[in-house]
Amino acid sequence: MTDNVAVVGPGAIGALLSHALNKAGMKPYLIFKDSRRAEAVLREGGIKLQTPVGDVVTLAASYTSYEEISTKGVVFDLIFITTKNYDFPEALSRVRTSLSSKGFIVTCQNGLFAYEQAVKEVGKERVAALVLSHGVYREKPTHYVWVGGSESYVGSEGLPKKVLSNLAGKLSLLNVKVVDDIKSYMWLKLAVNAAINPLTAVLGVKNRALVEDEVLRNLADKIVDEVVEVANALGVKLPSNPYEEYVKIAMSTGDNYSSMLQDIINKRKTEVDFINGEVVRKGRLVNVKTPVNETLLMLVKAKERQHYRL
Repeated sequence: MTDNVAVVGPGAIGALLSHALNKAGMKPYLIFKDSRRAEAVLREGGIKLQTPVGDVVTLAASYTSYEEISTKGVVFDLIFITTKNYDFPEALSRVRTSLSSKGFIVTCQNGLFAYEQAVKEVGKERVAALVLSHGVYREKPTHYVWVGGSESYVGSEGLPKKVLSNLAGKLSLLNVKVVDDIKSYMWLKLAVNAAINPLTAVLGVKNRALVEDEVLRNLADKIVDEVVEVANALGVKLPSNPYEEYVKIAMSTGDNYSSMLQDIINKRKTEVDFINGEVVRKGRLVNVKTPVNETLLMLVKAKERQHYRL
């Protein structure tokens, strides 16, 4: 396999993955929705990423768009799709025809929707999922800050382990481990996100509040209770204790505003439909009631519509 790699939707996660690929000796294509955005980023000197030690690097990449890769007939062996969940269907439809005969797609989204959609559309033998445990945020339109992270995971229900090991090697900077049951790790991250994101978004508090406030801790536990019950009903065994996991993450990112709260503050659409909403939908499939997740889903959507401020 050659190293013709694309990153679709080059926001915060896309910038981080591109940096990791640069460190592995690759220069990815960064694919934007339209050429105007790609040209605007180039005029600003390209995308920059600040590393955990404070260094600022400019990504080595080819800036392009859906239209341009289609017109030129560019073909990729590896495509990372890093868009938000609600932009994923369009992204997948625009780039799937640009896969080489042995190429595959890597989903990087929260929840299960993107991975399951990709498997449905292109087949499990051409899709891998990446579960990242790294913090990165946008400071300016073309400047991102990587604050660090911990062990991350990649897996597939159809790709050979040799291919996945090769992929993990390309992302060695991010401490990526190949796992057999990637969906269990996706469910674990879903449990953490379902607890932290909506509560901080609705209440306008930093992550540490979920651990320091007894009432919020109790509520977060109830959210996770429902996620675990749904996962169990689906035959999914979580790889570690989800209660300990959300507490650990809430404390290690204690002074941060969650991504969902940042979306509310900045009047952006949230991904609550793909986090708590995912728990509700999966629960209905197996006749498990999820009233706490459903309530938070509605509260976040109400706040999203009214664009409340802190």
